[in-house]
Amino acid sequence: MTVIKLRGRIPFGVPEIVLAVLVLVIEFTVSAEPVTPGSVACAVAGVLLVTAATRWPQTMAALSVPFAAASSYIAGDASTVAVFFLVILIEVVTAGGLAAVGLLLVLVHTALAMVDFTGGTVDADPAVLVVILVILGTGWFIGRNRLIEELRNADLRRALAGSQRRQRLGLARDLHDSVATGLTSVVMRSQTLELTATGDGNAEIREGLEDISRISREALEQVRTMLRLLNSEMQADPDSAESGPPPTVRTTLGAATRELRAHRLRVTSTVTLPRTGEPPVDRRSLSRILTEMTSNAVKHSPDHATVDISCRVTDNSLIVSMTNPLAPVDICDEDPVLTTHLGIGSMTARATAAGGHLTAGPVAPDGDTQVWRTTVTLPIVDTVTEDSVTLRNSP
Repeated sequence: MTVIKLRGRIPFGVPEIVLAVLVLVIEFTVSAEPVTPGSVACAVAGVLLVTAATRWPQTMAALSVPFAAASSYIAGDASTVAVFFLVILIEVVTAGGLAAVGLLLVLVHTALAMVDFTGGTVDADPAVLVVILVILGTGWFIGRNRLIEELRNADLRRALAGSQRRQRLGLARDLHDSVATGLTSVVMRSQTLELTATGDGNAEIREGLEDISRISREALEQVRTMLRLLNSEMQADPDSAESGPPPTVRTTLGAATRELRAHRLRVTSTVTLPRTGEPPVDRRSLSRILTEMTSNAVKHSPDHATVDISCRVTDNSLIVSMTNPLAPVDICDEDPVLTTHLGIGSMTARATAAGGHLTAGPVAPDGDTQVWRTTVTLPIVDTVTEDSVTLRNSP
């Protein structure tokens, strides 16, 4: 059984404790009943019972039964005040999440109120029974309303936290897939151009490229740090809103090819698409995923390596694959600023959110040399009926 601890500006149980103390004060200042050691002991025990119920509700609920019997036996007529302590106790127990226990206390103490433990008699007066039941039931209804309100507030807090988390994840993906990927491309292009700018006549150009590379690296490192703070493990959540029409599949594939060649990589492509029209897939997700594929291929391929891109359409899906050879481990790991291991998680999240899936890992197509292959499969919302054309491009 779960006990809910309420949280708010006023700690849970404080109003009830104050009310219990107020009942004690009223008993000895307003009531006409004589003050006896027994009545004082019962009143103090009632306050302690309510106070302890905020921390141990089940235990105090059980102890309330001997408390009611002892109050009737020791305090006599003065024991009527004990009913108000029981009302407060029932409210505390119910509001704390034990609604069934609170309802059971209402029934038990209604029955005990008919028993005169001093004389050993039972008063079965229906009017008295109804009055006691109404009084104790009021405490249960108040506690039940507080419990429902707290549960509703807890649901709202969880919904708000979930919404904020989804926004944070979307922002992290957008930063990674746009700003971080763009900066990575700038850093690698400037490093490539530095190697080609040799000779005394190019000294100034080389220095400028070094400055561009250094500043870009610093900015990239700051973006990577921000990404880790936003989210260290991308998950499949709804993407953030983006404006503008997404690029077509052909445009996305062409941009990937140009980016790879700009980094001195050879590209072979086998693209099978409808002769006219576009396959109806989530083009924005495809664009982001292919951008990340391209960035990973550039970072982890040896110089002047050949990257293979394939794209084909089946009856119900679009499959895009990129395969690149792997550089030696020491080369791949030499620049931690360019590698944060967030890319695969981001691509997987986007593919899953679009209703597809993504696989990435080393394969050995010829049984010996391992290459890295990333494949994304996105669903087609409508069947592609146009005739297809196959384009084969080489370096």
